[in-house]
Amino acid sequence: MTVDEFVAAEAARPFAWGVTDCCSTADRWLQTARGVSPISSDEWNGSREAAMECITHPYALPARVNRAMRRAGFRRTPGPKPGDIGLVLFDRRVCIAIRTSMGWSSRHEDGLVGAPIDNFWKAWAV
Repeated sequence: MTVDEFVAAEAARPFAWGVTDCCSTADRWLQTARGVSPISSDEWNGSREAAMECITHPYALPARVNRAMRRAGFRRTPGPKPGDIGLVLFDRRVCIAIRTSMGWSSRHEDGLVGAPIDNFWKAWAV
């Protein structure tokens, strides 16, 4: 399955915290692409409350993602390619996103989030 096929299939699923939120979607991609689940090895519980805690504390999500990706053995990349994972800036919020052939794709309870290719803060090679 290509990354674009994965994102298209995920976009058809309804949003649910801990199932199809940005973290769960990125983690599912990593399981599909590499057979590794960084989030399941971290202290994520998938609840809306945990997500809101990350969203309302500016450095909580980046710190957790950094820790999870490092523990899982992923290396940062300055030039993300389709299939890589990144922290992107969108509408004054940080999201975990998947790099597709068109840009970055993520999920939020408001719907799908899309960001231009160069609009990332940190990225990890998948």
